[in-house]
Amino acid sequence: EHVQKPTETLTNLKELLRCGGFLVCVTPNGSVERLTKDPVRYHREWGFVHPYFLDAEFYRRALRGEKYFLTTVPHDMSLLPKWDRLSPVEGPLDGPELVLVLLR
Repeated sequence: EHVQKPTETLTNLKELLRCGGFLVCVTPNGSVERLTKDPVRYHREWGFVHPYFLDAEFYRRALRGEKYFLTTVPHDMSLLPKWDRLSPVEGPLDGPELVLVLLR
């Protein structure tokens, strides 16, 4: 969220991955689920500390057609080992940090 062009940066990172490689990103959560759960903290963080609004929808658009796992922390990461690695999977999206695991 502190890079000038988040979509372009994500594209460049994907291109660096070898087949079978993983990209793991942890970013502040700008998703509506986070806003609903904790509006005070959400409004305090977005637009001040974090210049770009990265949310689940950003990752869905940027990763269309990719195999990824998206959730937030702190949540039980037990969904990750159950991911079939063939399609996108999303866990709870209301925590303060988004966690993306992308398989190339």
